[in-house]
Amino acid sequence: MIGKLERGKVDLALFGHIHSYYSYSLGTIPAFISGGGGGNEEKLDGISRHYLVLHINPQQIKGIELVQIPQDNN
Repeated sequence: MIGKLERGKVDLALFGHIHSYYSYSLGTIPAFISGGGGGNEEKLDGISRHYLVLHINPQQIKGIELVQIPQDNN
């Protein structure tokens, strides 16, 4: 599968559902799991609620920013 994505010139892979944050690569393709917006959050990553901001244009990925949402400790 990874070879097929690389041959297809995929630049970025984004996934959700898991209520956590992980950054990794699929071969040469940067990959992110970002599911910190709702549901029962995982505590293993130490990040908690979050979202990603993608800075892109048609020619390139300029950056990916992780934004953590402050916890309401009430």
